[in-house]
Amino acid sequence: MTTIRDAQSSLTAWYGDLAAATGGRTYTSSGCQWVWLPARNRLHLMFPDKPVVSSIKPGLAEGVRLGARDIYAWVNASVRPGVLEDFGFRAGPPLMWTHGLLRPTPTGKLSEFNVSISSTVPGARGADVDELDVANGAWPVRHVLAVDSSGQPVGRGFARGGPSGLVTLHNLAVASDVRRRGVGTAMVRRLLSEFPPADESAEGASEGQESTNGSDGLQVVAAGSPLAQPFLRSLGLQPLGVGRQLRLTLKDATPKS
Repeated sequence: MTTIRDAQSSLTAWYGDLAAATGGRTYTSSGCQWVWLPARNRLHLMFPDKPVVSSIKPGLAEGVRLGARDIYAWVNASVRPGVLEDFGFRAGPPLMWTHGLLRPTPTGKLSEFNVSISSTVPGARGADVDELDVANGAWPVRHVLAVDSSGQPVGRGFARGGPSGLVTLHNLAVASDVRRRGVGTAMVRRLLSEFPPADESAEGASEGQESTNGSDGLQVVAAGSPLAQPFLRSLGLQPLGVGRQLRLTLKDATPKS
């Protein structure tokens, strides 16, 4: 059974792989885990259990030394507002986790679009290119690209394998003018076809899912804003839990003494 901890660990591991591949680093301060991503000048605080001033302040100081301009804190819903907000962090949209046991199914042909696994995206620049370069870290990563009949990109995203066959979906995006035409679903199906089935039975499926998923299904996790939930639900993913994402720009920081 997939848990919130599994989902959080997978996201933390992905950022760690990204840091290692792009000249960043990870570090801790009194139990808080931080990931520095220089390609985007971002620092991430990953799911602290009990953030306190004595653990946050040195982590932020190191972020300033490294050159961070934006700092994101990923927080479980069990961590109540308080200390992070006192440092100047501001809440973003809820982080809504979904999960399910999905079976890779044939993509089907989209007459107007081509969906393929690709490590390049036309027009990608800067940090986007750095992220595309992370093809395989500690666990396999597969990027998907959808293009229209003229070869222009209309959708992209990636999926990452993990422990016990867990597959996480990341950064799925479809151009606004081609939404509701099956592109997003086709991208997810193409991604899932790249990963071996998890060695689990249908007993691990979310309540209400078809038992035909069986042992050839994949344990899938995705996080998104409230706006992404209808699409994720349409894939067969069910609510797993809700967390919080907060953001701090250093000009707004007011560390306590």
